[in-house]
Amino acid sequence: MISIRPGQRPLNDRKAAVFSHFDANGGVSAAARHYVAALAEAVGPVIFVSSSPCFGQSAYDALAPHCASIVRRRNIGHDFGAWRDGLSLIEGLASFEQIVLANDSMLGPFAALGGYIEQCDDSADVWGFTDSYQRNWHLQSYFLLFRSRALSSAAFRDYWRTLRLAKSRQWAIKAGELAISKQLHAAGLRLRALYALNDLTGRSGQYTLMQSRAFGALNQHSRLGEAMKGANINPAHGLWKHLIEARQFPFLKRDLVRGDRMLFDDIADWRSVVQTAFPNALPEALAAPDTL
Repeated sequence: MISIRPGQRPLNDRKAAVFSHFDANGGVSAAARHYVAALAEAVGPVIFVSSSPCFGQSAYDALAPHCASIVRRRNIGHDFGAWRDGLSLIEGLASFEQIVLANDSMLGPFAALGGYIEQCDDSADVWGFTDSYQRNWHLQSYFLLFRSRALSSAAFRDYWRTLRLAKSRQWAIKAGELAISKQLHAAGLRLRALYALNDLTGRSGQYTLMQSRAFGALNQHSRLGEAMKGANINPAHGLWKHLIEARQFPFLKRDLVRGDRMLFDDIADWRSVVQTAFPNALPEALAAPDTL
């Protein structure tokens, strides 16, 4: 069952974002509200899709100025189920210039998104912030930007048309994050990451940053061996500090802040790292939620 309430920004500029949200208590964190506002400013109207069990009037009032629609749905299919339902509300999707899919798994952005969006030029049809070689090469799905050639393609349309929803997180990875990159690439679309893992990799396949503090933060008994192979690593996790300090990466994974900190000895200092790299970051961007 889906319920839809109108926001205050109509879909009339051929650019939009669909934002996937979940909170067990039905709240919308300050960080999520900040992210939605930043998307609306840089991209266009946002279709906010919440799979939370409840959703209060105060949350709606805070989001409405930035949104075309605010949707509530059953919590099935994870982000890809939410994005599919959000995309179904966009009439004439194939004629849009740009669509961004994002979710609330990130803190930030710590700077205006406009400059990053401008880098997503016509050298690719689909952009992500980071890519990964875990399992198979793919764009990490916390932020995906589709340009007109992708949006008008049969491969894009067929992917969402045939997507089957399930509650399993492993399904979400296999049929969602991995499959969409695989299928769009196989159809001849060009996929790129703004922070490509190969940019951090030497010719030998090992990271050139091996002696940096970013890798010094990795637990010696867990991911250091994977990092040395230069392949089986999640860059949004394993390279979080380098990405922010050296590359002006405007996000931080929420689960690094509230999740298992054993792999990253210096994650407790994340606010200092962000504020040094982004001295003008708004407090809302640094407002870590109490729970995931």
